[in-house]
Amino acid sequence: MGGKVKMEQKSGIIQQILEGEWAMFSTVNGRAIVDPLTKGSLSCQDFPDEFRVHRTAKLMAWSEQTLTCYLADITGALDAGKNLMTHKYARMDNLIPCENHSPHIDKIAVTLLEWQREFMEQYPRLMSGGRTLSGGKPGMDWASFETYMRAELETYSEKTLLSLLNDTETFKKKGKSMSEEIYLHLVRAKGYHSLEEAENK
Repeated sequence: MGGKVKMEQKSGIIQQILEGEWAMFSTVNGRAIVDPLTKGSLSCQDFPDEFRVHRTAKLMAWSEQTLTCYLADITGALDAGKNLMTHKYARMDNLIPCENHSPHIDKIAVTLLEWQREFMEQYPRLMSGGRTLSGGKPGMDWASFETYMRAELETYSEKTLLSLLNDTETFKKKGKSMSEEIYLHLVRAKGYHSLEEAENK
């Protein structure tokens, strides 16, 4: 029962985070993409369900403590009229200078980048349509995993960064990968039972 209660508590925090994130994300000027069927112009905001699925998978890999810290970041930003999503995408496009020079960012980034590299090598078909690991060009490949990840980390408070750093250390001690945890949640949300099944399909 204890595990079930904790999972419900974690899910409750995630739902609050998603509400705050969507309130921010839905007002960001999204990049237009072309619908292959209608040839019309769409934006990421046209896919709220996909937004929730992908963000939930990411957040499920975090500890309850990190989620609580991040929820405080979201709530505080909303109360102050600050849009963390706007800031993240502006940093991804290098439109504004870095404002967060926390040493925790580099430590977290090194680990997340290595996990993502290993995951991409292990599941090449599953990751064939995803972001490149580093670099990237304007257009469909306008932000690599590293660019996106670092820009988002810069929006976190020092308290959230420290908690997330502790999460990465916990994963490493257990011999686990946060990338694998995230994508496992994602493929299950898409109806697959395992990463291997998704890779083979």
